[in-house]
Amino acid sequence: MKRTRKNEGGYALIMAMLMMVVVAGYVLTLHKVAAGGMRSSEFNARKIVTNYLVEGGCEAAQKSMQRSLADYLPVPTSATYYINGTPVYVTLEPCGAQRIEQDSVGIRTIIQPYLITSTATHDGTVSTMERVVDAGLTPIFQFAVFYNGDLEMLPGPNFTLTGRVHTNSNMYIGSHALLTVNSDYLRAVGNMYLYRKDDGSFMNGNVRALIKGTSSYYAFEQRAVLAAQGVPSTSGFDSAFRGYDINGDGDFNDSGEMGGWASRSQTLWNGTVKTGEHGLSEIVAPSVQTMAPYVDSGKTVKGYYHANAGLVIKGTRAYVGSTDVTASLPSGTIAQKTMYDGRENKNILVTEVDIAKLNATSYFPSNGLLYAYREDSTVSAPNGIRLKNASTLKSGLTVVSPDPVYTLGNYNTTSKKPAAILTDSMNILSGAWNDTKTAGALPTATATTVNTAFITGNTTTTTGQYNGGLENLPRFHEKWDGVTCTIRGSFVNTFASVLEKGAWVYGGDNYTAPTRNWDYDTDFNDFSKLPPFTPYVVVITRVVQTNR
Repeated sequence: MKRTRKNEGGYALIMAMLMMVVVAGYVLTLHKVAAGGMRSSEFNARKIVTNYLVEGGCEAAQKSMQRSLADYLPVPTSATYYINGTPVYVTLEPCGAQRIEQDSVGIRTIIQPYLITSTATHDGTVSTMERVVDAGLTPIFQFAVFYNGDLEMLPGPNFTLTGRVHTNSNMYIGSHALLTVNSDYLRAVGNMYLYRKDDGSFMNGNVRALIKGTSSYYAFEQRAVLAAQGVPSTSGFDSAFRGYDINGDGDFNDSGEMGGWASRSQTLWNGTVKTGEHGLSEIVAPSVQTMAPYVDSGKTVKGYYHANAGLVIKGTRAYVGSTDVTASLPSGTIAQKTMYDGRENKNILVTEVDIAKLNATSYFPSNGLLYAYREDSTVSAPNGIRLKNASTLKSGLTVVSPDPVYTLGNYNTTSKKPAAILTDSMNILSGAWNDTKTAGALPTATATTVNTAFITGNTTTTTGQYNGGLENLPRFHEKWDGVTCTIRGSFVNTFASVLEKGAWVYGGDNYTAPTRNWDYDTDFNDFSKLPPFTPYVVVITRVVQTNR
């Protein structure tokens, strides 16, 4: 067929129109794809935000649960947290049976699984996160030493400590003789330092810790060896200094030198010594508020220990529940005395409780919890509680007071029972104490044994002012030169003293140091031999987590 010019023009027009349709369709398809991709990107962005919100809700709930368990408060079943102004709804519930686990260093822990469910809506997008966690409750008295703040162990004479040592902060260790940690657990969530916190100076003795799995020790400081090698006296193998430059070439990794702290410390002690560099995290302990007589300003809601005590001593009156039983106690069971406290440099009043007389009654707390306090105790007048004639306890006993507590003479030495004291400040008076001490005088102590765990406040070391360290966590008020003070228990400091804030001073009319025969009471490794109402430290461990 013969193609004409007119036909050719029509064919070209049709082809052009077809091309326009194809291009238009292609453009429309691209637009739809782009719009769909934009909607998908916007959705993904919103989903990321809501996922962050629900994860934040889980973290907040987990922290709240940890604090509640540590302070003996009910774990909340639900809560609402506002994160960047957006409400996040959370529920918490137990999701399995309790179990008891023992770790590689022998610490036994009660494990309770919980399910945390967190839901949030952001810009129309909903996210839900489910997290299963293990709430681990470890009796605090399974540690020989447990501190929340900086732990300072700086004794002058030889001192050997057996048992697990932990601080949630930094550790300062040293000695003018030999400090031995006979334990495969020496841990600081912060750093370890081989010098004094108060002035940065080094002591001239050695510190050594047990090499895990052996009966041998490795010393942090080999002073004589280091001096012979020309290492500066301000050097020390701790987690802050991180190594020695023995040959003076500017690095610490040559043959024969100690390398970096993180790896080298594990080689030397085989896992005994750990710090924050090894991934340690805070172990949450009870707060001082749990010891308060009331938790509200109106004094209508009793604190945990006050509410649960089998016997309450208020001033010089004794109560079982709301019933005043003072008149039913033997004469002299409760009395008020005046004594001079050399650390506070003042006379104070104490409620003196004769434990021997209390033993002989039916009012010795049947549940093992005695709560004692004075309403007139203040910072300017830190009046307290004194326990005497307590060499024998009728049964296990935990004494709790928001005020200072003084033990007078031997405590829990005959047929030893599980015992603990929780107090603003722990004070030990020997059996020779007779209230004759006055300003400027320092009576002589006699050998005294105290078998009890204790949780006590302390002051904070500042530049130029030492708080006395672990070696003076229990406070002394006599001349102890050459006299032995024996303690078997657990040494715990989780808060600052609220009432007794007097600065630590050695000598004068304050005190001189005893020969310290102190150690961990290994009975506490057995749950059945823990003191009544032993507090727990709490660790939360994530098990599994899902998003939807």
